[in-house]
Amino acid sequence: MKIFKTRLINKYIIITFSLLFLSLLISWMFASEFLGIVFMDYSAPDLVQGDKKEMMMAFLREIMTWPNLVDSSMFYTINFLPIFFIIPILPFYKECRSYFNLGKQRFKKLGNALLKTILSYSLIAAFTTSLTFSAFYSFAAIFVYNRKAFTYIGEFASIFPKDFYSKHPYLFFIFMSFTIYFALAFVFALLGIGISFFVNKEYKIIIIVLAIYHLYGNLGVLTNYLPFKIFNCVTAFNTLYSFFETFIPLILILAVAIALNILGIRKVKRNVF
Repeated sequence: MKIFKTRLINKYIIITFSLLFLSLLISWMFASEFLGIVFMDYSAPDLVQGDKKEMMMAFLREIMTWPNLVDSSMFYTINFLPIFFIIPILPFYKECRSYFNLGKQRFKKLGNALLKTILSYSLIAAFTTSLTFSAFYSFAAIFVYNRKAFTYIGEFASIFPKDFYSKHPYLFFIFMSFTIYFALAFVFALLGIGISFFVNKEYKIIIIVLAIYHLYGNLGVLTNYLPFKIFNCVTAFNTLYSFFETFIPLILILAVAIALNILGIRKVKRNVF
């Protein structure tokens, strides 16, 4: 029970939540032109002269919409999103080489114990990601609004009745947080754990996962082949693929992750470390 609490509540979870939340916020501030609007020279001759505060609020109203928020918050974050999936599972690297490798006599079934731990870390990473996105959208909901004329947010919303997004944008993005982003984090966390069995430094896990993410995604862009289009999972709010099709690019990565973890468990059993 004590080790489970340590896995659930530790600095890696706090770091992940803080960095992902800040990344979404900073990405939105730059990509949406929020900073440009705030620090704009409203006395410039090429602008229609008027009250500075009113002009600023008019510009801000243009960007304080749900589509703009979500699109802008992922504009830069998309490039290194897998890092936030991997940070929560980094403690597994040391745990595998100490708790499991050096204390094998404690476990009646080492393989089952390892499997439960792998799933626990993957789920923790997934829930941390989903909760962070939900917290960000909940915070943003205080300020943003939904344009009534904007009723289409992509085919990911096709699972809902017509006009669900336009009526309940906040609920839609919370749903997205606990479906596609949950699945993304779970699969990449599982992949990171599988890789951790075969590297000698924690930072290499992040580098390898990030490389796989970009190679896989760019392959999807070049081939336009759905099973490789991982970026469509990340931008599920603005994709032409249906709800179920959006999960297809995760299948091959999941298969690789499972294979690596099976080999990794066998490696621990053989006392290779």
